[in-house]
Amino acid sequence: MLHLLYPERDWRDAPLAGRYPPLLVGALALVPVALLAGAIAGRLSRPIVELRWQVGRIAHGDFQPLPLPPHNDELRDVDPIGNALAGQLDEMQRLSNARNA
Repeated sequence: MLHLLYPERDWRDAPLAGRYPPLLVGALALVPVALLAGAIAGRLSRPIVELRWQVGRIAHGDFQPLPLPPHNDELRDVDPIGNALAGQLDEMQRLSNARNA
């Protein structure tokens, strides 16, 4: 039989001392990870917000062509469709105004 003399106070504090370093590292890592996630989310959602704003312009009667986004991605493929729709709506509005005049 082996008997170790280990202070009781140290024995009670050992579980907390074992949890403290990983919690500290996790808390310190949370800040840069949250900042990085926010930056990535902003970068990904910005073109969608811009496209939504431009389509909203068309819905309110501004049929000017939409500028093509600088990046060649999926949203750039949608802009020519929006421009074609805006052109058709503009022509329909002009024909309707000509008939009513």
